[in-house]
Amino acid sequence: MSTAALRRRRQGFTLLEVVAVVAIMGMLLYLFVPNIASVDSALVKGGAREIGAHLEYARQRAVMTGKPHRLMIGIDEGWYQLEWFATDLDDLADDELPPPLDLRGPIPMSPAAETIPSYRPIPGPEGDVAWLDERLRFGGVEGDEGWYESGEFQIVFLGDGSCDPARVVVETGDERGLVVEVSPMLDSVRIIQDEG
Repeated sequence: MSTAALRRRRQGFTLLEVVAVVAIMGMLLYLFVPNIASVDSALVKGGAREIGAHLEYARQRAVMTGKPHRLMIGIDEGWYQLEWFATDLDDLADDELPPPLDLRGPIPMSPAAETIPSYRPIPGPEGDVAWLDERLRFGGVEGDEGWYESGEFQIVFLGDGSCDPARVVVETGDERGLVVEVSPMLDSVRIIQDEG
């Protein structure tokens, strides 16, 4: 047979070559696909742990200071922030407090510190707005008032550390997620599997 005839005959793949390529691709998928799921699982678990840590910290600070604390959650945007019910003076350390007003000399004309309590971010980096990882989202939040899938929601701890029950769902885009549950009867914050 001429070399031109051999070339025309060898233009396709043999069945053995096709089976070998399919087997190699199958092994790669077998090794790679479970890792994608475990990365998503670790990501969701990390996000849920972070929310749970913020909730526990809010509870502890509420008990230590005797002032209500709350975790504000922006469900649509994926942000959350720790706040406390305090005045401007509560944010200052003892050595930063203004001296008592002396009426014998010039009277300072600067505005007085805000003395009406309101919710404000807790001092330090813990009070900064935090964001879920871009691959995560809040699936919703459940409280005494019902289930919320959008808007803002607050979980409030009173000065004694008590609060209403709440559930926060942290999930990936394909809705695999975990629930961060605030259970006042057990006095705990725990992470459970999402049943939905």
